Amino acid sequence: MISDVRTYYRSMTVKRAAHRPSRKHEIVAAALRLYASRPRESIAVADIAAESRMTSAALYYHYATKEEILLHGLTSFAEDFAAEASAYLKSDDAAVHN
Repeated sequence: MISDVRTYYRSMTVKRAAHRPSRKHEIVAAALRLYASRPRESIAVADIAAESRMTSAALYYHYATKEEILLHGLTSFAEDFAAEASAYLKSDDAAVHN
């Protein structure tokens, strides 16, 4: 009997996908939109969460602070910029302009 009850309750639980896609990119994009339009001090985690269309708790699953989100965004921008600049300097276009 107890084993039947356990089996029943196990079948009732909702299973989540083991590897859901990360929403970090969405969070960073939403935060950067806010930072571009408002002073940093006026932006709360709840604002970033709302802009990302998620709860603050869901946002905290990915990032501990709003500063961590901003740092991730700026780091990603710097890495992309460096890669683009490096590719440009190695290209024929750079040689033509020098």
